[in-house]
Amino acid sequence: MRRNFPVLEPVICRDLFGGEIREKPASPPVSVDPCAGCGSSFEREHRMGRPVRFCGDECRRAHAASQRREWNAAPPPSPVSACRRCGQPLEIRQSGPGRARQYCSRRCLLRAEDPPDEAGDLFSIQSPKPKGYAP
Repeated sequence: MRRNFPVLEPVICRDLFGGEIREKPASPPVSVDPCAGCGSSFEREHRMGRPVRFCGDECRRAHAASQRREWNAAPPPSPVSACRRCGQPLEIRQSGPGRARQYCSRRCLLRAEDPPDEAGDLFSIQSPKPKGYAP
């Protein structure tokens, strides 16, 4: 018994505007750039994503190791001794997880970008109460 299979038509590739794509796209441009690690020049292709900065894995690894050494040798940032919003003194922790505190309370943290009140009292501005609000 003989079966009739449908005849497949050739696939026609089209661009975003409906035009046919017949030729192979051009290869990406190549440039000669200096290596960020050793300074020697190398060829790199311009492609999507982050550009290549190093001539090889050895230079990339050496650069990453030197950055780690710099970061580890840098002194820790000095802790803030007063709240950045209201100026109230802060307790400076000698050890513990996380970053050093910069605000005395969550309220100061959330209102940090608000301009201070002209009267001098930072929290004197009352928010309007919604209609129908009864305490």
